[in-house]
Formats: sequence, structure tokens, C-alpha cells
Amino acid sequence: MDGLPAGLGAQGTGVRHGFHAVLALLADRPDDAVRTGRTLLPDERPDSAVVQHLLPPTAFALSELGRPAEALALIDRHAHDLDGWHDDARLRCLVVTARCAFAQGDLGRVVEALEATGRFATRGDDLRQLQLALLRSRLLRLLGRPAEAVTLLRGASTLRVRRDWLGTPSWTLAQLAGALAEAGRPTEALQTLVEAQAARRDAPAYPLADDALLLEHAVVLAHTGDRSGAACRALEVVQRAAARPATALAALHLAVRVADVPRAAVRAARLAAGANSELMRLQADHVVALTRADGEALEDVSARFHTMGAVAPAAEAAAQAAETYRKDGRRRASRLARAASARLLAESGCALVPWAAPQEHRQPDRTAPLTSREREVAALAAGGLSNRDIAARLVVSVRTVENHLYRVYEKLGITARSDLGGALQGPARHALGRAAPAAGRASPPCPQRVSRPPPGTAYASRRSAGRVRGSACGSAGDRRPTRSGTRGRRGAGPRSTPRPSRRRGTRSRPRRSSPDGHRRGACPAPGAPRRSRRSPRTRRRSTGSCGRSRARCCRASGRTPRPPGRPRPRPRRPAPAAPAGPCPRRSAR
Repeated sequence: MDGLPAGLGAQGTGVRHGFHAVLALLADRPDDAVRTGRTLLPDERPDSAVVQHLLPPTAFALSELGRPAEALALIDRHAHDLDGWHDDARLRCLVVTARCAFAQGDLGRVVEALEATGRFATRGDDLRQLQLALLRSRLLRLLGRPAEAVTLLRGASTLRVRRDWLGTPSWTLAQLAGALAEAGRPTEALQTLVEAQAARRDAPAYPLADDALLLEHAVVLAHTGDRSGAACRALEVVQRAAARPATALAALHLAVRVADVPRAAVRAARLAAGANSELMRLQADHVVALTRADGEALEDVSARFHTMGAVAPAAEAAAQAAETYRKDGRRRASRLARAASARLLAESGCALVPWAAPQEHRQPDRTAPLTSREREVAALAAGGLSNRDIAARLVVSVRTVENHLYRVYEKLGITARSDLGGALQGPARHALGRAAPAAGRASPPCPQRVSRPPPGTAYASRRSAGRVRGSACGSAGDRRPTRSGTRGRRGAGPRSTPRPSRRRGTRSRPRRSSPDGHRRGACPAPGAPRRSRRSPRTRRRSTGSCGRSRARCCRASGRTPRPPGRPRPRPRRPAPAAPAGPCPRRSAR
């Protein structure tokens, strides 16, 4: 680019300076773009190539620095006549003019820029149609008409245009997700947000577009019930956009509206200190009023928003003033502020944001216990995607998706994938996400609940008798009844009938009671000493009838000890005579 002026003359000079200003924006250095514009623009003619390529990025950088009034004055001085400009330069100048008017709070200037853009736009120019749709949708969302903004943004998201520093595909999809959330369609908003994040991974780094995507993510989370997550996303934008006070203050404004933010008033005052933007000053005053719970200041903020033409923020500020008055016990002032909010909502036809609704009208959110990632997975699953498709879109493993869905099912109290769509938008439940039982009606007991047998009960067979290990309140599906003294296989279900003996010829014998009063293989009484985990059969094979080990007993009787667990071999010849000192208990038996 530095070699272009030698071959292209004045046109190459304009392209080179404009290219350096755009690079400064892409690198998140708006001060460098402003410095370049202030150095070169005063000496150029209004229709020169340097002005056409350098003026739009310079004005945009001034707007991001919180000086939109200075940016509009610069545009009026150098671009009062756009008839002789190149088509792309004229489009960028009109789009930047509209964005600076938005930052200044001059919606009349925004409408004029939109009309001029529509006059210059042609039917086959997708880039112009895209920019026009983005500006109109932003105006509609500010006026409280998000449903119309959704229609425009859906059409804009289907356009295939070349990459431009004024907008990216992920930026467009993020705005569509925010409009869907404001229109009361949270599932579609989450699905669109995932698409925007996927498009962002495939695009080069652009801090302005990334922060705009993160801010729209916070808007979606706030409208879907995750207000703490929305505040975290917004505060992350505040930290990332430290060099752009306009974006940082807009993110702080959103965070304070949906949650409690420490030291928010001090940070808002610092961000709006050197700004000449009416919108930024109004946002800072709104933050201070919310932090101090000042009802009169909130009513003043509502009136200023209404004067500006932003009906939706005006109705929200009036509702917040009514809630503040109600907490202070000023009922008459609360009723008047509530009536003003209702009047503004009826004027615009929009709905009040969920976090500003009256306390008595708020319902517990069913999806409140879900995390941000669980909401995304649930929305994609409700949209018909398989686990493998969801994993590919979120760049995670299929096992991770299955774990998220398992937690979603448990928190929402559902058991089928087809119930996700209704669960994300269905009736409210209590805080844990499970359906609350009806009043006056107790929940029925578990039909498979198993209790311990009373002490002293004898079983018919040593092998077929079953018992449940663990507590008596465990269900039969959790623990398997096992044979006497042996452990059952984990995960197996219960048996309704006793298990037959594996060895043929085994006779059933009644159980013998031990000296401490409880049977072998039965559940011990409360407070009884813990018995050995070895089964009675294994213990009987490893010891003699006298209680000594089998090796010592056989050594005393002159027999050869055999390994424990093996059946006694049938003798082929008569047993030798017993020694002089046999085991007394063996001889007694």
C-alpha cells in the first residue's frame, strides 16, 4: 500500500490513507485513525480522493470515542455535496452519518440519512441493501418495534455481500438474535446467537464487531431470564472496550439495568466525562439514578428519552421509577409513574422488558437455573438438531452435549426431547425448575419402595433369600436384592421371585440365629455391631466347626487341609483312625 501513490497519483494517496485509518479501526486503535484524519483532511478539497477514503473511518472513530457531535461537524464541512463522490465512498459516508446521529441521539438526522441512502441504493446492490436494513432495524428496536426489525434482519442475513469494516455476517446475525429476544422469541434468539458465534469463528479478528456480538449476547440472556449471565457479558464488554467509551458506557448501562453492579455510578461518570454525546450523558444519568434509587431522577431520564424519540427506554425508566416509589412507600407517585409507563407502551405498541416488570406481576422463570451453555444446547435441540450437529456447531464433544441435555432435562423436569420447545417458553415453575405440586395434595409414595424385614424373620432358603443393602428408603431400582451375604451386580433391577439355587441337590435349611439375636444374611437391628462382609458360606468353609482355622483344626485331627471354597472330595478308601486327641466339638457332632 505504501507503494501505490507512485503509480496511481492522488487516487493512490487517498486509498493509502484510508487503508491506514481502516487498519487502525481493525486493530482497535481509534485514536490513530482520528490523528490521521485531523492531519490530512483540512488541506484537501471536499471531493478529493483523500476525503472520500479517509473521512468515513475518521468520523466513525470519533463516534466511538464519544464525540459524535464533532464527527457530524466534520462530515458537514467536507461532505455537504455527495453527488460527485464514488458509490462506495458515498454509501460509507451516509452510513457513518446515521451511526453518528444515533450516538448523538438525533433521530431526525438518522431518518434523513436513511432517506438519502435509499435514494442512492439500487435494487441489485446487496451491500447497500444490507446497510439500509441494519440502520432501519436499529431505529425500529429503539422505537419499540422489534418484530418489524426481525423481518428486516432476516432478509439482510440472507444477502451474500463482500466483507466490509462497517458490518460483518456475525454482526448481522447477532443483531437478529437481539431483535428476536426483544420480540419474545427466546428459542429462536438462542439458535441465531449460536449461528453468529459460529460465523465469528470463521472470520478475522475485529474488536468492534466482537464487542457488538458480545453485547447482543448479553441482551439475549437478559430477555431469556439469565440476568447474572447478561451482566457478566456486559461487564466483559466494558473491560474490552476501554479505548471506546461509547461502547463501554452502553454495555455498563445494560449491566446496571439487569443486575446490581458495584461502583457503577463512578464508572459511568468517568466514561461520560469527556464525551459530547447527548445519548452518553443520558445513559450515565440513568446509571446514576438506578444506583442511588432516585425516583425523581428516573422520571427525568424517562422524559428525556421520550423527547429524544426512544419510547422503549422511556417506558422502562418510568417503570423503574414506579418500583422505586413503591419501595419507598410513596404509593401515589408510584401509581402516576406506572400510568406514565403504560401510556408510553400503548403509544408504541411494545411490551415492557422483563426485568422492569412490576414485582407483583413477575412470575418465577422456569429456565432460571439453566446456564448459558445449557440454554444454547437446549435451544439447538429444540430446533431439531441432533447431538452430533450440536457438537459440531458449538465445537464440543458429543458427550459434552449429552451431559448438558441431561442437566437440562433434570432442571426443567422433562423426559423427552420433544418437550424442550414448550419447556423453554412454557408456564413458570419454582426455582429448581421442577413442576410444583398442587396445593393440598401430597405426592404419592414410590411404588417400588423397599423396606427392611423385621429382625427374627427366617427365610426359606439360604440361596434364594434376598435382601437390600443400604438404607430402607432406597428404591428397588437403585439397589438390587442380592443373595444371602453376597453383593449384587450394580445397575441390575429387582427380582419379583426368589432366585433358584445354582447347585443341584442343595437342600433348604432354616436359618440359625446367632448369639447376638440376628440372623445370618439379614439386616442387622439398629445399633447392632457391624458384621464381616464375607458371606457365611465362605466363612464356614475357611474355619472349622470349633471356630479355629481349618488348617489348625485339621492339623490337630491329622487331616490334610484343603483350600477354602472347594468341595470336599469323596473318599475312595476308609478314613484313617482318629488320633488320640480329636476335636471335642467335631466328635460331639
